[in-house]
Amino acid sequence: MKKNKFKMGDLITLSAAGRNLSSNWAHKKDMGIIVQISSNYENPYQIRWIHSKWQRAAWYKQYELKFAKPDKK
Repeated sequence: MKKNKFKMGDLITLSAAGRNLSSNWAHKKDMGIIVQISSNYENPYQIRWIHSKWQRAAWYKQYELKFAKPDKK
């Protein structure tokens, strides 16, 4: 069984690979929270996006996501 990189409650953004997918166009500059992790190995991470106009959570693969980093100011 593959170990999960992320855990519930982690703040994430799309990785470079995730931003390049046309299906993720609405979340390219958004930040999200992992709300569920499933044993579905195809798309195990359910994300609730913070600034999205879309109110439903969506499922993502691990390579599409990365940990969010704080702004450098």
